[in-house]
Amino acid sequence: MHSKPLEPLARELRQLLAELSRVTQLVEKSEVGCCGLTLAQCHLLLVVAQGEGGGTAPSDVATTLGLDLSTVSRVADGLVRQNLLVREVDPADRRRNLLFPTAAGKELVRFINQGMNTYARTVLEQIPADKRFAVLESLYLLIAALRKAKGGCCCE
Repeated sequence: MHSKPLEPLARELRQLLAELSRVTQLVEKSEVGCCGLTLAQCHLLLVVAQGEGGGTAPSDVATTLGLDLSTVSRVADGLVRQNLLVREVDPADRRRNLLFPTAAGKELVRFINQGMNTYARTVLEQIPADKRFAVLESLYLLIAALRKAKGGCCCE
């Protein structure tokens, strides 16, 4: 096992995370851009479409995506104008609206998911077969560590 000091590993991790972020953003932008959506609209539409059919509250979308409610509302407005989402009053609490994907929204989600699944399969094909599960396991560990560590601001 490697016993490299933590500080150089931390720098290397930071550089790798930055590179991973750049690469995945480029892929997402190219994949979503062809659908006429911004990245924020795509993420919001995907979250709403994952709902169980009972609608998704904007506050739940905000929590899931780590956005403030006004941003979610503004992004949702654009999707409503494009006929990809509808807002309906929550029958359990008439003061609240729920977001639902339209038929066109569901179809677009299917198209986006199909494209991203094809891309993910292509990525996995680039990794030696005997290392694929290790890569996935490492990503789960990394995500858990990132959630646990929180923060990251240079001012803290």
